[in-house]
Amino acid sequence: MSVSRTTFINARIFDGVRSEYLDESVVVVEDDCIMAVDRRPGSSMTGEVIDVGGRTLMPGLIDAHCHVLGSSLKVTDTETQPLTYVAGYASKMLSVLAQDGRGLKAIMKAGRFHKRLA
Repeated sequence: MSVSRTTFINARIFDGVRSEYLDESVVVVEDDCIMAVDRRPGSSMTGEVIDVGGRTLMPGLIDAHCHVLGSSLKVTDTETQPLTYVAGYASKMLSVLAQDGRGLKAIMKAGRFHKRLA
């Protein structure tokens, strides 16, 4: 099986860890995995090489929040339900997530996931 390798050169990197950008950097991606982030290209740049011309590269952003208290799509319904019901529903949501084995992937398919809890 061959590995797909892409090297991005002349990139401005935002990594979400440092407060400043890393200018004029190199990012090497093999298949779907970032293998290296460096200030200089390696000795051999195999595969596709893309000069991003100083544009910003950053990791994909994931919206990993969920509304475990939202037992209804109508806010007024949730506000008028007894707190014991809302807390029980939230507990059920969290326990299903913990047992599901897919973690946040289950939340991402919120429509189907919500129906499974009903």
